[in-house]
Amino acid sequence: MAATISYRLMKFDEEKKESTTATPNFPAQIHDAKAAIRWMRSNAAKYHVDPNRIGVTGGSAGGHLSLLVGLTDAKSNLEGDGGNPDQSSRVQAVVNVFGPTDMVECLKTSSVAWIFWLFMGGIPGETNGTYKAASPITYVSEDDPPVLTLHGDRDTLVPIA
Repeated sequence: MAATISYRLMKFDEEKKESTTATPNFPAQIHDAKAAIRWMRSNAAKYHVDPNRIGVTGGSAGGHLSLLVGLTDAKSNLEGDGGNPDQSSRVQAVVNVFGPTDMVECLKTSSVAWIFWLFMGGIPGETNGTYKAASPITYVSEDDPPVLTLHGDRDTLVPIA
């Protein structure tokens, strides 16, 4: 079985019609994704899902989000309050397709660094730790699920490093 979720990313200023003005809303998207995992577990019997075998995947921003879902736990303070708090949001596998892993590095080296600046709400010194909190590498630990990363070595949007 496969399921697709929707999640909040950032809101662009529709009146200005510019891509240079946006309202960042991290960690809303990770809250949405974790709520979806908990919902899936709470409805596992209804949809014939094995609640002990849930994996996530996504490309680009979805890859980033998949990594955050897979690498964070309750201690990360990224669960949100999206329902089914009695269910775990931990997954058993992650497939990351060219998702960013280090937001500071992306800001420094990406050909679309302005997207990272908008997403984070400024530069690292202005964001009260958002770059670290949004970087999947922050959460790597021994108890993480297996992660498969697919990434081209000529990608200028998300640095291969």
